[in-house]
Amino acid sequence: MADKTIFVSLQGVGNSRNLRLRDSDGDNGVGTITTSVNPGNTVQWVVDPTPPQGASSILSVTSVVKKANVPNNSDLIIFNTPPTSGTIVSPSVGPGSTEQYSINYTRLDYSTDTDDPTIRMNS
Repeated sequence: MADKTIFVSLQGVGNSRNLRLRDSDGDNGVGTITTSVNPGNTVQWVVDPTPPQGASSILSVTSVVKKANVPNNSDLIIFNTPPTSGTIVSPSVGPGSTEQYSINYTRLDYSTDTDDPTIRMNS
């Protein structure tokens, strides 16, 4: 079981490109959230089984990867196989350090898209 789970759905219906994200700590947002983690945490991204009001389901989370070419992007996450989970590095790279990453997903109509949230180190 993951220490942190990020539930992924699509905000709105139709051609919306914004993800609705919520994490196991209760943080949520449209398009992006910042999930706080500690060294050694396992993070898992899953299709939201109960999308919030105003959101709709997606078919799958296909991969989660570090966003390239971002200034000051820390190396907080070691992405695992399958590519929808990762482990936060230990020891800490420093409290407040952040890393942007991309969630690649498939919609119910089988089209694909991506969104770019952030992970932040607590300690």
